[in-house]
Amino acid sequence: MKKTDNIPAQLLVSASKRNFKSAVDRNRIKRIVREAYRNNKSIIWDYMDNMQENQILISINYTAKTIVSYSEIERKLILILHSLIEKNE
Repeated sequence: MKKTDNIPAQLLVSASKRNFKSAVDRNRIKRIVREAYRNNKSIIWDYMDNMQENQILISINYTAKTIVSYSEIERKLILILHSLIEKNE
């Protein structure tokens, strides 16, 4: 049994080196997105538990040219999670 077998959803976050030359900026973006996901993962986890689905892998590619606020990222992430649920129903 793998360590990830009982995790209903996993997240992959990427930020383009083309848009953010500094690794510090790319890491900050990824840290903000992961934190927003961590605070709101119950949205997708509860759905996956109720649906008895195996697992979902989520990939987020940050394509904005600037670093936006945490609240904006969190708001968009919540929309993404709800959108995933609606499309799966």
